[in-house]
Amino acid sequence: MGEYSIETRCVRRDGGVVWGLITSRMLCDAAGVPLRTVTTVQDITERKRFEEEIAASEERYRKRMERANEGSW
Repeated sequence: MGEYSIETRCVRRDGGVVWGLITSRMLCDAAGVPLRTVTTVQDITERKRFEEEIAASEERYRKRMERANEGSW
């Protein structure tokens, strides 16, 4: 059996945001009969913050390039 992962955003009581990566995997015996599920939760808040910073930087760069191209015509 395969593995299932999902990213989820949680809002704490104080309003702070925490991102988590939840991964579950079914463990089976030799005959393929499910025995148990193993689930891990990883804090990916920093990774998501970096992704947002990169996206914002790319957007600023795209806008600058558009303005530069408009000015060159």
